[in-house]
Amino acid sequence: MHDKGDASPCTSAETAEFVAQLRLLKQRSGLTYRQLEQRTARCGHRLARSTLADTLRRETLPRAEFVDVFVRACGQGSRVRVWLGERERVAGTEPTENPTAAPTTNGGPPPPPSSPPEPAPKMPQGRRRPGGPPPWRRASLLACITAVTVLGVVLCVRLFTTGETARERAPGADCSETLSPGAYGPCVRQLQLNLRRHSLDLPVDASFGPITRARVAAFQAASQLPVTGVVDATTKEAIDHQDSPIAAQADRWGPDRVEQHLRAIFPEAPETAVALIRCLSNLDPMWVRQTDEEVRTDEGEPTTWRWGLFQLTDQQIKDSGGSRRSALDPEWNIRAGRDFWERNQGFGSSTCH
Repeated sequence: MHDKGDASPCTSAETAEFVAQLRLLKQRSGLTYRQLEQRTARCGHRLARSTLADTLRRETLPRAEFVDVFVRACGQGSRVRVWLGERERVAGTEPTENPTAAPTTNGGPPPPPSSPPEPAPKMPQGRRRPGGPPPWRRASLLACITAVTVLGVVLCVRLFTTGETARERAPGADCSETLSPGAYGPCVRQLQLNLRRHSLDLPVDASFGPITRARVAAFQAASQLPVTGVVDATTKEAIDHQDSPIAAQADRWGPDRVEQHLRAIFPEAPETAVALIRCLSNLDPMWVRQTDEEVRTDEGEPTTWRWGLFQLTDQQIKDSGGSRRSALDPEWNIRAGRDFWERNQGFGSSTCH
């Protein structure tokens, strides 16, 4: 579901509207032309900012290759097929020149039609032209050309699919040591695939945004690594090769079980508890979020992270005798939420808008 006013190619009836939706997509991404150029370069494409500006300024339909790279750079990799399909639909509605219309010269009437060429003399059936190869040789040559073509296509497909599989299974050797918010390209895509392998659900769009950073932070906390939301060499090694500390919990604690446990722990207000947690964390025990609101611990350390089902602060976790890792345990998190509920005679400040 998209917010009202978001860019959508499906609202385009003609070329001008399609280009207008591309301009709206850039505006919604919040990226400058320079940033878009840098993103496409990281992904192995060359799309200069001058080309971007000129294409979005015109009222002509952009090439399919431009739409593909541009939409991915704007962080909409999951919707590239929708944009390309709509471009093809708009292209099919554009008027085309009549190929049978006679050309004119200097605005005058069309030149008279030239005399049709004389037809080539027909050869008697069953005979070949003098000096030409016999029919059996032509058939053999055609069969050889067909076989070589098919073999070439098969080899290309094998090489392409093998390369794609290798890139998805292992990070590229050219990936940088650190991946941080704002990064874009195949290295980020591989990171997202590996996080999904650890049962951390997130979109695979090759863009290191807030959701990817939150999932990295959750993995770091569950693996007892320093929580930064940035993938350094240590975190990358753990994500790539470490057995998942999260997968077993994900198998046992789906949304239905979380809701059932909330109703059991809060029998006085089961509907309120379920609605609150659905709003705070989408019933996801591994939900981690970084907010703009800064909270300081007793030691004066600033923190903006929120953890687990009840989105507990670091100070609340400490007050309950837990850790960030235990805050991602649904049973511990719900019990801590119950303790706060009893002390405050209700959910108090635990509200969700």
